[in-house]
Amino acid sequence: MTNKRKCKQCQIVFEKIFPMQMVCSKLCEIKYKASKQKIKASKVRSKKKAGEPKEIDVFKSIWESLQPKERTSFVTGKLLSDTENARAWYFSHILPKGKAKYPMFKYYKKNIKLKEFEEHHAWEYKQKEIKDNHLWDHVFQLKEELIEEYADHLKLFEMNLVEYYKLE
Repeated sequence: MTNKRKCKQCQIVFEKIFPMQMVCSKLCEIKYKASKQKIKASKVRSKKKAGEPKEIDVFKSIWESLQPKERTSFVTGKLLSDTENARAWYFSHILPKGKAKYPMFKYYKKNIKLKEFEEHHAWEYKQKEIKDNHLWDHVFQLKEELIEEYADHLKLFEMNLVEYYKLE
């Protein structure tokens, strides 16, 4: 009988320590559990409550909390092309906000960062291509932190200790 197994998260072959081990590391365990819980969270989503913010209100709050000289790209640190007028594409979610993704962090300000249009597009559609670009290292680091934080938040939500949406 072999002690090797393919990790359910990253797909690398690893030596299992105990018979039911499904993942190769603690990080993969967190990611794997979070991905399973994302589906579960979409099933328990409640209807919008009165007074729940709209995404545009959260964007305005972020924009207005910054002085024009502070309105910079999270990726490069350079000033945005228009620091006076907020553009929808400037607001980029680090973790996807869709129903089967990370819906509880849709309004979480830590999950929303300013980016130029090209950077936003690359983050949404070309993450595999930019993963090795060191300019994006801190963005991927934040993504990992948010995945762990989301998993913790989801556990508390399931125990009815926190609200569905994390607003701050």
